[in-house]
Amino acid sequence: KLDMGFFVMKGDGLHEDIPDCLSEEDQEEDLSGRVVTLTRQGNRLMLIEVQAIATHADFESTGSRNVVGMPPGRLSLLLKILASAGVSMAEYDVMLEIGNGLTVEDKISDVAVLLALLSARFDVPLGRCMAVGQVKIVGSVISAGCTQEVAEQIYRHDWDWVVCPAKAQAIEGKREYTVSFKRVSDVVKWCRDMAREPTEINELAKK
Repeated sequence: KLDMGFFVMKGDGLHEDIPDCLSEEDQEEDLSGRVVTLTRQGNRLMLIEVQAIATHADFESTGSRNVVGMPPGRLSLLLKILASAGVSMAEYDVMLEIGNGLTVEDKISDVAVLLALLSARFDVPLGRCMAVGQVKIVGSVISAGCTQEVAEQIYRHDWDWVVCPAKAQAIEGKREYTVSFKRVSDVVKWCRDMAREPTEINELAKK
């Protein structure tokens, strides 16, 4: 497989770096359907942006599904998990795209995909939101892959929110803007509450 890397020249030599995937223009716009996550490409972690659109299907009772950058079967499974948590997108056209022209195969980006879909579905901008965590078919959010290396890369950048599994000890509770969840239903509740009272989300997530 191709191994990709980014490097920056500093005073003491060449250092590996993970670039911020959001341009200055992007950061100025608070749009729904956008969440950043980490993925492993070869031996390196890379920041990527997940973008989603969800609109009511016009002519069919069942919405269409289009995905770029991740296996379609994974998107289908995550949509079914969302439906089990009370958010059906059966009547919505869904478009999901992974930024930077990359293909995501590891499951640590599951929570980011769910949040992008929910943000688009509820039209709730999440700002600069970083999310990591794997989702099991039963609707639990687990910390597989949330290593110390992942935590270090996350906190090298500034975020409005960092969303992670409840048992991701390397990430959870490191910053006041970090929120953690055990179940997909809790993630859904967080997004619903975000639409109503954004200032109270941190307390709601801890309950």
